[in-house]
Amino acid sequence: CVFSMAYPSRLIRQIVNMGPTTNQSGRRRYLTRSVVHYTRELILNDGFSRTSAAEATRNLKFYRKELAESDMAVRRGGSKRINIGADFRSHEHNELMYKPGCPWRQDPSDCGGGSKPDATGNGLEYLYQTFDDAVLYVIAKYGVEGEGEGRLDED
Repeated sequence: CVFSMAYPSRLIRQIVNMGPTTNQSGRRRYLTRSVVHYTRELILNDGFSRTSAAEATRNLKFYRKELAESDMAVRRGGSKRINIGADFRSHEHNELMYKPGCPWRQDPSDCGGGSKPDATGNGLEYLYQTFDDAVLYVIAKYGVEGEGEGRLDED
C-alpha cells in the first residue's frame, strides 16, 4: 500500500523482473565477449591460447547458444527467471533495439563507419543478428564438424 503511493502503479510494470533482467543483461555482455574470444581463436588457430580448433568450436557453439537464450529471455521473457521481457514493458528498450537509426549514439542519425550500410534502417537488433550471422559463418568455415553438438563437457 505504501509502495503504491510512493511509486505510481502505472509504472510498476517497468520494474518487474529488474534483478533477473539486470543479471541476464550483464551475462549477455560476458557471453558476447566469450563468443568474440572463441571466434578469434577459431580463426587464428595458432596454438598460442592452448585451445585446439575442436575445443574452440565446442566452446563457441556453447557460448553462442547461451547468448541467444539470454538475449531472448531479456527481450521476450519466459525463461531465466524473467517473466515479462523488456519488449513488453520498456519503451526505451524498444527504441534502442528496433527504432531505425542508431539511437545508442550521441547523434542517432549518424550510423556511418560500419560494414553494413543498410543498418541505419533497422536498429540495434539488426546489428545483433548480423553479429550472430558472422559467428555462424566462422563456425561453418573454420569450425570442426561434429564438435559442440552435445553438451560442453562431453568428450
